[in-house]
Amino acid sequence: RRSALIPTYSSKVVELNGSFLQIVHDGPWLVNVGIFSTSNCSQFYASWCGYCRRLAPTYEDVSNRLTELGSPIKVGRLDASSHRGLGKHFSVTGFPTIKFIDREVIVQYDGDRSTRNIVSFALRAHGSAVKVITSQADLERNVTFFGSDPFYVLINPRESALTTTFYDAAERFRLLTWFLSVPKNILPTRLTKLLKSEDSTKDEVVVFKDSGVLVYPYNEGNGRPQHLFGWILRERYPVFGRLELSDLWEFGISELSVSDASTEATTTGSEPTPKQPLYRLVALFLVRMPQADEPITTRFLEMGRTLAEQRLKHLVNNYLFGWSDAAADLSELAMVSLAVPSLVVVDPVTQQIYLNPNQTVVNGLFTLEPEVAISFLMAVTEGRAIGGNSFLIRLRRLGRKLVSDLLVSKHGNVLMIVAFTACLITSESSTFGLNFRTKFPVLSKPLKMLRHNENLHTE
Repeated sequence: RRSALIPTYSSKVVELNGSFLQIVHDGPWLVNVGIFSTSNCSQFYASWCGYCRRLAPTYEDVSNRLTELGSPIKVGRLDASSHRGLGKHFSVTGFPTIKFIDREVIVQYDGDRSTRNIVSFALRAHGSAVKVITSQADLERNVTFFGSDPFYVLINPRESALTTTFYDAAERFRLLTWFLSVPKNILPTRLTKLLKSEDSTKDEVVVFKDSGVLVYPYNEGNGRPQHLFGWILRERYPVFGRLELSDLWEFGISELSVSDASTEATTTGSEPTPKQPLYRLVALFLVRMPQADEPITTRFLEMGRTLAEQRLKHLVNNYLFGWSDAAADLSELAMVSLAVPSLVVVDPVTQQIYLNPNQTVVNGLFTLEPEVAISFLMAVTEGRAIGGNSFLIRLRRLGRKLVSDLLVSKHGNVLMIVAFTACLITSESSTFGLNFRTKFPVLSKPLKMLRHNENLHTE
């Protein structure tokens, strides 16, 4: 029998072969321990897949980074096109696919394909959902790794309803954010200064974000688990952070889960808030990164951060604020060219985009003022949504991409171009994203990360 583990000497990534499945089910206990005594983060790829080749350097960085962090997670990869049985066994439906495997626990990664995000996914999936911190040095190492990521802390854990609910929430949302359990006496002074409570024995839940802290407003009236679940999902984003395209769609799934939790809470007797939106939209400030240091871009981002930090009630209840350099990807989604810098509103569920007709760039000067931005955000229902994720829209987008690829090809077939163009001539419908928001059914499925790219998995 061939060994299931073939070392790749150019990196720490382990190449797996067709014997892997036999070892999983029938291997002697030493081999079984060798694979499963620690966790494994495996990539299923196809040798002919361009996306897989582009991911390869990042995946090697992931392996190196996990080694630097002293993680026991082993990183391997397997050519599922050559070993189709293994691909079928692990429910691989597209390439590349990354799965975290720990004994009977198998979790698929569907997030942004960056080193940091993949490493964070693996570390969150491994071990306990709540990382128990017992020393200040251990806490400092974790805080340093988190960087600008918000993280949730249970201070002074004890036998209480709040502590139990926090652990339940951590297990439910472990792939989305960080959860720590810390005795108050090991918190560094710079963090204890941010806390309002002086009680050194009281258990409380806080989130550290944006160089500050928010304390969960726990009381007997909101002691239901759904209330804490919703609060965690609402506060897990920076007040004005960078958003990748995959973050937008994952945020939509998260928001529907918040709505699901709120719906569960109403069954206990509380009344729903009138005209409360089913989920929040995203106020997205688009910039071009090579020009991020230019005065016009700097002022534009400062305006966005100021609006976000004001936490105006009529805005914070309806919007997540963020910035992105994904204008090209969003342009493909909307099937129009989006200018930068510009403010757009993205519906993270319907994947529709609202454009502001009152913003222009004249002689290099951006004319959008804060008052105009606020008016646009408050009146977004009056704007026409473009793009979307319906079947017809996806079909039109595919046709548009094929036409675009043919036009830039030196050997493009003119007849094919005409045919595809004719297929795309359809009447425009006046769909409004916010009308759709009030009717969209609440998802009752467990929270699941979703990526909008070439490896989108649908059920």
